[in-house]
Amino acid sequence: MTRDLVLYRGITPGAIGFDVHGGYGETWTTSISLAACYARGPKGYIVKSVLPASAKRLVLVDTTQDEDGIYDWDGIAALDEIIHLPYIKRTFELYTIYEVWNEEWTVELMEAGYDSIATVGLDGPEEYVLNPSVLINTVVMEKG
Repeated sequence: MTRDLVLYRGITPGAIGFDVHGGYGETWTTSISLAACYARGPKGYIVKSVLPASAKRLVLVDTTQDEDGIYDWDGIAALDEIIHLPYIKRTFELYTIYEVWNEEWTVELMEAGYDSIATVGLDGPEEYVLNPSVLINTVVMEKG
């Protein structure tokens, strides 16, 4: 059974962002402590939102049991159905997702109707929300 997913995003006004997805969507996390790391300075803040269970979500890395994550091979197979990467499983066995990710894949996933991608970043669990309009109950929280 799929459930709503609570997400957090740390914001530092005026900071230059780091985006590996070519300007599409927004990077969120399931970890409030990780989000707090990105809410720097006296004007930094955390945003909390909910990705509804009805959102079309592709899980590439499962971080529910281990914060470092493990590849979700069913999710990788679903990605392969869209992007048709030869030897995709072997590629992900040898390289991290960030070493091989291609911006075109993001576009293809959006065209296939995906709202979000569950993965892991260098700092921990990451939810890349391709379609931020699906997020509900968004509120600004105090930092710390």
